[in-house]
Amino acid sequence: MDREGLRQRDRHVVTTMQDALLPGGVVALPRVDVAARYLLCEDERSAGGDWFDAVPLGGGRVGLVVGDVVGQGVGAASAMGQLRAVLTAALLSREDPLAALQDASRFAAAVPEARGATAAVALVDPAGGARASVRYCTAGHPPPLVVRADGSAAFLPVTGGGPLGSGTPLPGADAALDPGDLLLLYTDGLLVRPDAVPGSSLDDLLAVAAGACRDAAQAPAGATAEDACERTLERLTRDTGVTDDATVLAARLLPGATADLVLDLPALPDTLRVVRLELGGWLADLRLSAIDQFALQQAVGELVGNAVEHAYPAGSHATRTSVRVRATHTDEGCIQVDVADDGRWRPRSPDRAHRGLALASGFVDHLEPVPAEAGTHLRVRHRPLRPAPLLTAAAVGPDGRARPGRELPGLTIRRGAGGDLRLGGAVDQLSVDRLAAEVRRSTAGAGPSVVVDLSGVTLLCSGAVQVLSDAVPGMAAVHAPVVLRAPAGSVAELVLDLTRVPHETTNGPTG
Repeated sequence: MDREGLRQRDRHVVTTMQDALLPGGVVALPRVDVAARYLLCEDERSAGGDWFDAVPLGGGRVGLVVGDVVGQGVGAASAMGQLRAVLTAALLSREDPLAALQDASRFAAAVPEARGATAAVALVDPAGGARASVRYCTAGHPPPLVVRADGSAAFLPVTGGGPLGSGTPLPGADAALDPGDLLLLYTDGLLVRPDAVPGSSLDDLLAVAAGACRDAAQAPAGATAEDACERTLERLTRDTGVTDDATVLAARLLPGATADLVLDLPALPDTLRVVRLELGGWLADLRLSAIDQFALQQAVGELVGNAVEHAYPAGSHATRTSVRVRATHTDEGCIQVDVADDGRWRPRSPDRAHRGLALASGFVDHLEPVPAEAGTHLRVRHRPLRPAPLLTAAAVGPDGRARPGRELPGLTIRRGAGGDLRLGGAVDQLSVDRLAAEVRRSTAGAGPSVVVDLSGVTLLCSGAVQVLSDAVPGMAAVHAPVVLRAPAGSVAELVLDLTRVPHETTNGPTG
């Protein structure tokens, strides 16, 4: 392998380590809007030492961390991962930025690769009032800055602590945020840029961050921490580029928590799609990751579908049935969804009795029954993340993101040669009968196997899983056997793995 090949290999190793060691996203809290971006330098000699974290501490509080390890490459990436773990554990146990940095400093003093790292830690506490308190400490790190809601901006005072492991005191300081104010933490990759005028980097950052927040406030959705991160990063680096990795972590105080989603609907088949649409819009406003939105939609859809199908006796008048859904964004950063009804669930065959609940449980952190005087009450709890992608210099530019959480298209079925089927869209409870009819048609009579390609499926409910599992050899008696195929990492593969339905995993669409 030539020298250029070795450099590319080393860069790939470092980037892979960073991707694995950095958080996959930032916590979504109801009163503090948090966002982060990590810009990778294209020079493999400069990569590896920056990190960020947002640690939820309960009661709406969040610990914010940015840091920079001395050195480059694999060694710096490894030390970064260790320091990140130490600081996170210390914040969770001590709930104090000064104490957490002191623990990290003792660790750095004992580990040569971590010695000399710099960090800034801030604890933002909304405290249930109109103003949030900020307790922060800088250990050899550039100071945080605050952009006020009126567009003015200023750096917070440096607290005077030296780098981690240096043995110097780590004093703290206090600040406050009003609704609309933004706190920005960053690493010096934003300051030490090619062709940047020495001595003006801090002034440049201050002016750009203030301008980015003012412009973000004019966006249709209003100012967000994510907009501030992206605009600041893009404007500072689009002309000069970067000579080192750069990290931006922002927290904006919100005027109040998002209102709960409250639905009370009759137990009708169309209720499933109404709930999915309303919940999708509510989750989209919270700007969660696509996988978290999908997981919550899948789990809640199963619970609502079970209530619609099984809670009330056949022939019950719609006005005498009720399926209630309440979605709440808690101070701990969890999405809590309660699904309740007033009926008595009809018995089902043992092989189908718990598939929907098991599938719902597999998609979220916690599913539990809630005691109720009448009917059934189930509660989902899930802690989602907002995406915090690793970017390259070439990838930084205007936002242009599509708004997530739109209604999923309905089921589409394409029939191929020999009766093979290709499914697409949302296979929900309303689509189950149609799917069953198509599978029966394709498998009628003895013949070769029928392939059901699930490449385009965006949602797969438990009823659809039952239809497909009944058609798989060894699962139930059929005519022509069915072979299920799902691309690796797809929605269908995830659902089929959770429900233990035999299938083939492919690298993409078949046929």
